[in-house]
Amino acid sequence: MLSNALKYANPDTAVHIYVKETENKEVLIEFKDQGQGLLPEDMDRLFVKFAKLSATPTGKEHSNGIGLSIVKMLIELHHGKVWAESEGKDKGASFFILLPIN
Repeated sequence: MLSNALKYANPDTAVHIYVKETENKEVLIEFKDQGQGLLPEDMDRLFVKFAKLSATPTGKEHSNGIGLSIVKMLIELHHGKVWAESEGKDKGASFFILLPIN
């Protein structure tokens, strides 16, 4: 998730990571960037294998479209959830991971 945030963040902007324990004995991790943001049509395809989205890597890196699908698979294997939120194009994005604390 951090690698993705850095890959799609605008140069010279911050990427923040927030971690907190929820009331339900879960850990919530947020990766928040100041990057390209997400379009509404991207949201349905975010965690789909080989999906190409509107955002492009800012450092001319290559993206094969499998990273987020792997993240989703691993998080769900640990009985967790993963999702993203964005206010739209050029408004950054937050990616969340919620995992149970056992």
